[in-house]
Amino acid sequence: MDDDESDGIGKPESTEQRASGGVNSVEVGLSLLQPLLEAGTPLTLKAISSALGMPPPKAHRYLASLIAAKLVQREHSTPRYELGPLAVRLGFAALGMLDRDGLARRAMSRLAMETHTTACVVMWADKGAIVVAVEPGPGTIFTGLRIGSHLPLLHSATGRLFLAHLSSMQTASHLILEDCVPPEADPELAKALRDIRTSGVSGIRDGVMLGMSGLAAPVFNHEGGIHCSLTLVFQTYAVKSEKVVSMTRQLRSAAEDLSHQLGFVKRDMMADQAETKGSK
Repeated sequence: MDDDESDGIGKPESTEQRASGGVNSVEVGLSLLQPLLEAGTPLTLKAISSALGMPPPKAHRYLASLIAAKLVQREHSTPRYELGPLAVRLGFAALGMLDRDGLARRAMSRLAMETHTTACVVMWADKGAIVVAVEPGPGTIFTGLRIGSHLPLLHSATGRLFLAHLSSMQTASHLILEDCVPPEADPELAKALRDIRTSGVSGIRDGVMLGMSGLAAPVFNHEGGIHCSLTLVFQTYAVKSEKVVSMTRQLRSAAEDLSHQLGFVKRDMMADQAETKGSK
């Protein structure tokens, strides 16, 4: 049996229908867009097929259909493929319809209910890290946080999160106001910020208030910049260490899911490796 027979191309619609009611060949064809999204750069046919574990001849036929639909195009004067004009238009249209604030608030509310902590959405503004939404979870005590509250850079999990992901130009004046030296002049702080970027979560014990601890995770936008922080605040001695580990996983997962909804694509090694293999 050749690839046309196995992948459903050219078959009557009745034989393409899956039990779920979807069309298998459409799903397979659109899957070829995923490596292009993740790579963020044009890819060769071999790189695309390798990333998906698909034979190159089969991938080539699907790419031809995607090119006809303007979802993919050939990079000028090269054998590589990139997203086409329709894919670009779809992306911009989806971004225009996003309710970013609503999505963030819903993620915050879920975290508050699931973790039984006070959850917040914090954004960076001219005055620094500002709380824009707060939701106390079941059974939580008053934390003092309210909409408009300002969080310090060094003594809050959220502040350190922004310090780790923003440029020095954006944070320099705020560090001066807090009478703090920049990370370049403080090796211990510089290491702490590297650890935050690596782990994806910032945590601090007894930071802004004695007896209160915080966890914060970054939410990224479609350009890869930090859009906001999802933050959890809780009583230090009321939450056991095992629970903190669990909450850290939940928070990181929620921030990653929200980032994905906002169009962020994490550039991992998969597409780079596929491109390297495809170029040999």
